[in-house]
Amino acid sequence: MSDKEQYQERLLCYSSAEEYFKELTGWGKAWVSRYSQAAVDTSEEGEISLIKGKLLFKRELAGLCREPFVGEEISQYEAGTERLMEWQELLHEKSRQYISRGGMITMEYIYQMFGFDAFEWYLFTLAFMAEADTQFERIFVVLQDDFEKKRPTLDLCIRMFTLDEERQYELKQRVTARWDFLCQFLEGGLEELWGSERREGILGIPLYLDRRIVRFIYDMDSEDPVLRGSVSCYLPSAPLKDMLVRREQVEVIKRMYEAAGDHGFLYLSGDQDGGKKFLVRHLCRSLQRPLLMVNMKRLTQLRYSTDALVRRLARESVLKGSAVVCLADLELPEEDFSGLEDMLHSLADTCLTPIFTAGKKWQESVKTGELRCMELELPALSPEERRVLWQELLSESSLEGEVDAERLAATYQLPAGAIERVVRETESRLLTEQGTESLEKLLYSGCQRQLVHSLGQDAVRIPAQYTMEELILADAQKQLLTDACNMVKYHHQVFGAWGFRQKMAYGRGVSMIFYGPPGTGKTMGAQAIANELNLELYRVDMASVLSKYVGESEKKLGNIFEQGQRSQSILFFDEADALFGKRSEVKDSQDKYANASTAFLLQKLEEYQGIIILATNLLQNFDQAFCRRFQFIVEFPLPDEQKREEIWRQVFPEALPREELDYTYLAREFTLSGSQIKNIAAGAAFLAAGEGGPVEMIHILRVLKREKKKTGKNMLASDFGVYGYLMESERGEG
Repeated sequence: MSDKEQYQERLLCYSSAEEYFKELTGWGKAWVSRYSQAAVDTSEEGEISLIKGKLLFKRELAGLCREPFVGEEISQYEAGTERLMEWQELLHEKSRQYISRGGMITMEYIYQMFGFDAFEWYLFTLAFMAEADTQFERIFVVLQDDFEKKRPTLDLCIRMFTLDEERQYELKQRVTARWDFLCQFLEGGLEELWGSERREGILGIPLYLDRRIVRFIYDMDSEDPVLRGSVSCYLPSAPLKDMLVRREQVEVIKRMYEAAGDHGFLYLSGDQDGGKKFLVRHLCRSLQRPLLMVNMKRLTQLRYSTDALVRRLARESVLKGSAVVCLADLELPEEDFSGLEDMLHSLADTCLTPIFTAGKKWQESVKTGELRCMELELPALSPEERRVLWQELLSESSLEGEVDAERLAATYQLPAGAIERVVRETESRLLTEQGTESLEKLLYSGCQRQLVHSLGQDAVRIPAQYTMEELILADAQKQLLTDACNMVKYHHQVFGAWGFRQKMAYGRGVSMIFYGPPGTGKTMGAQAIANELNLELYRVDMASVLSKYVGESEKKLGNIFEQGQRSQSILFFDEADALFGKRSEVKDSQDKYANASTAFLLQKLEEYQGIIILATNLLQNFDQAFCRRFQFIVEFPLPDEQKREEIWRQVFPEALPREELDYTYLAREFTLSGSQIKNIAAGAAFLAAGEGGPVEMIHILRVLKREKKKTGKNMLASDFGVYGYLMESERGEG
């Protein structure tokens, strides 16, 4: 390239941003110099006559009241304006060339992104001059004869632009019409009407640039200090995990977003942590646009009006390169929509096409005005989608060990975000808990912690400390419990992969009735199922459910079923015949309401998709309509001699010191329930501890005697057969 060509290239392109700002300052000084020569009177000594702070001489007053510029003065000034505007266009052209070669000039970026016209850019740049060079502050003070006005007013800017009164009037009209646009660049313009605007009028307001704009000019990567902590910016090039499931949803929301246009918004609803924000990030990557992710809870806590916040978001969207604005985790109100409607009204005045994410579906009663709502409800993840997520996230983690991802997916209906948190938290727990629990147990307990519910208000959590192996029941009863567990384990396969969901609109839950005498293991059976399925077990507090007030029991019970669904826990109703008893013949209003309650329970049982266990001492107390709706009815009878001996042999912990005990004798001679045997074993251990020795037969027989006395039977020494001699000294006890 020749020297001449290099010289011409330098004339058409900047070599650095600093070179641009240097020329821009010269351009601003040229405007000031030209105006001061044409319009500022000086004394014979060259001094400027100031007005404020001293009396005016007659000559000076006459100068203020002189005739406006006429004829040749105006034409010469206008010619100078044209030359300066040509210089302004050259600044733009050289800036565009510099940017096209990979550089960045933030002033030109603002000019292009916001769509300034030539006069608006002239106003903006003069306001910036005092920010860039303090010499301009002194110049503007002198030109406006006001020490408080260190920035140019609109009036001064217009007079500097033209001396023609008719053209000045046109510019004043133009500025007034575009005042809202200009306000987003001026200090205080987004928050409220200035007090000075009312005192001095728009033309007399000093044009201070907004702090956010000044900061952006010097640091393009800076944030709006007002929005910091409430808004996160993601560039299309930012690291982002691949979509493991629902890749097709990105194209769906892309079509809906484009269909919403400038006069609409996209509304995504569905489960919390259901991946809505993740989808939005992939949408923006597909559109190759930045994203402003807004935390709605934090944003609404800011002490600014809704209109001011929306306008600030709109401005930030443009500064960040026409970023998509996503108002995330919107809490849709139940009744009063005024706050949301105010936001929609403010959005209608911007060119934004925002995206809302929320848990609830859109309310048609919300007045959207001119905005069109494009709504998409994201359904819960299918078991297959959850399985894919579990497998991928576990494989990417540092967790080592065999994990049944399919069973995890089938057991807990967690959204994508919750699954990711479980894996991350389990990695931390493995480091801190030093292998006290297996990987599988840690994952299941992590899943349970992700479930948000209030079931504990009307139910009591029972630790699932018994296993199916510890449950001593006949093979037929154990098989029923195993079959019930399999209905849960393979629910996704039968109802999902094999298509039974389309065949059964309701009744897809698992329901059981346990019946039998007290102490036969009904609660233990419920714990064994909970342990087998790695689910939490909650025993419903019947006293808190039953109410003498009409409709109150139904309300509480409805809430229990709802919270049970959320918690994905097993609901265990002990002594359930008090709630699920037979319907009676209607003789009075009380019978009518009782039967209505029963009908309500039938409906809830059919709708409930979780696991419910009802326990009763007498099955005949149950309404037959209930019994027909339960898949499993399991009897827990009093154990026979063989089962009693198994219970006796298992009831004592390994660490307990004990002499040789006659389990066969105890099982043969005393008909006891499993609960009674546990009570006797524990009581005998306390007696032995008090004596400082091991458990012996005498300890067991003494407690057994007390246990029988509870049922009204006083036992004599002869009632203990071959061990009667041990009980001779126990006469009169109890």
